[in-house]
Amino acid sequence: MTVKLLIERGLFETISALISNDRIVYYDLSPHHDKSQVGEIHFARVSQFSDNMDAAFVELAAQKPALLLARNCPDPDSASQNTTIRHKITEGQRLLVQVIKDAKDDKAMEVSALPTIDGHLLSYKPLSQGVQFPKGKIAAEIRSQLQALLDPIGGRFLIRSRAGTESIDAIYREGQSCPLYTPDAPAEEDSVEL
Repeated sequence: MTVKLLIERGLFETISALISNDRIVYYDLSPHHDKSQVGEIHFARVSQFSDNMDAAFVELAAQKPALLLARNCPDPDSASQNTTIRHKITEGQRLLVQVIKDAKDDKAMEVSALPTIDGHLLSYKPLSQGVQFPKGKIAAEIRSQLQALLDPIGGRFLIRSRAGTESIDAIYREGQSCPLYTPDAPAEEDSVEL
């Protein structure tokens, strides 16, 4: 299996293509102006709370503070309902966050502390657990094999419909390549590019 990443930076845009076995599996055209940050993952520090919005502002490296709403923050006590953000996180705490809305005019960028990493065959949620399959696309025997292979990796895997035509080995390899995230691990860098 050969995998190539081709990047061409032009005057006005950057073109990226991921090629696997002579087949394009990902293609991106990014203009150099007004580049969206949606999907980027960063380590952030909680700087202050906004009780009237039930939200917190978090600092990202060299950027204006971003908004983290309570609904986009994991609850450490899953049995509780309607927990405010102050019960979920503390000031000064470092979190892994993903940009879900770009800053616009005077509104801050919005982030989520429930990141999702999208792959070709599956999506990975490091702060959840389990394996979720598309309805009717994957046979029960293959589901049980994938469940046994992916559960020990940790996190939650959402198998995409297109994985129904791929081998168990290909899906497992992509699952193994997902970065493991430990909330208590010290951050070595301010941002992580994936």
